[in-house]
Amino acid sequence: MQATRIRTFSPLFKPSGFSRWLFSEWADIVLVMEKVHRNKASKKYKKLLKDKRVVVLDIPDIYECMQPELIGLLKAKVSKVVPL
Repeated sequence: MQATRIRTFSPLFKPSGFSRWLFSEWADIVLVMEKVHRNKASKKYKKLLKDKRVVVLDIPDIYECMQPELIGLLKAKVSKVVPL
C-alpha cells in the first residue's frame, strides 16, 4: 500500500507534474491534515482522486516542518491508517 500526505494547500502551493503522478499512479491512500485540505484536493484533483481513499488526520496545520509535536501526532494518527 502506498500513501502520500498533503501538508497544505496554501496560495503558494504549485502542484508539479510529480504531485499529479503521486495522486494518479503511486498513492493508494492520500493523507491530509485537515478537512479543508481534503476539500481543496478533491476539487482540484477530482479525476485523479476518483478511486483513491482520502483520509483526514484531523491535525491542525499550525506546526513547523519536523516539529516534535507534529511528528508525534503524525505517528499516532498515521499508524491507525497505514502500517508503519
